[in-house]
Amino acid sequence: MNSPSKTNYYPILQLNSGLHGLLLRPDDQHHQGIGYHSTLEKRLTSYRQGILCSLADIQRIADAGIKQLFLEISENRIDSCRDIISMYLQSCNDHGLSLNLVIPAEEKAEMLDLHPFLRYATQNGAELCLGNFGLFGNNFMQVVTTLPKYIFIDQHLLRWCEESKFYAGFVGIIRLLESMQSKVIICGAENTKQLQMIFNAKAELVMSHHLFSPGSIDEILNEGSLAKGKSIREKI
Repeated sequence: MNSPSKTNYYPILQLNSGLHGLLLRPDDQHHQGIGYHSTLEKRLTSYRQGILCSLADIQRIADAGIKQLFLEISENRIDSCRDIISMYLQSCNDHGLSLNLVIPAEEKAEMLDLHPFLRYATQNGAELCLGNFGLFGNNFMQVVTTLPKYIFIDQHLLRWCEESKFYAGFVGIIRLLESMQSKVIICGAENTKQLQMIFNAKAELVMSHHLFSPGSIDEILNEGSLAKGKSIREKI
């Protein structure tokens, strides 16, 4: 029987201070042989096992002073995994962690505020977030109707703004989203120029392999500038 891989987290960085939170994508925690083209049943099994592996890390995450955990989720995951997500939410609450459920922008808009389990989760301390903003056309309706706590700007939008020199528009998008009381996380900065764009736009939160790659909780906590909260500016 194949054993699951280690649990990888995506560091979300606050550019002037250090680590803001961790994103868990349970589908990344595949058994050997489970991939993108696997059956839905196998992928759901892998998703559940990814959350189970992360449950074992929650105490260490809390002890390290990390307050924000992000869990990527979609409609078919909720309907099949609500029991284990409920367990994860309860463990976060028990350890003083905020659980943020990240819904991809391609999900139908009503998914964000009408799904019964999401109503239950938000009533019990979870926060809703919107992922992949800018990847699938106009996502503003989902923002306006649900006012997510965090919005993840997709790397395709960042790349397009850089290549098109749409710098003022990039700043305008961030300010508009922030005016709706959402915190903006810029995803996928690939080079120094894009990071400089983010700094110039006075964005605070970024998730980028160019800064720090995903890793286990041990790898993340052992990374000095993350664990000690040093400025990320030195990476540029």
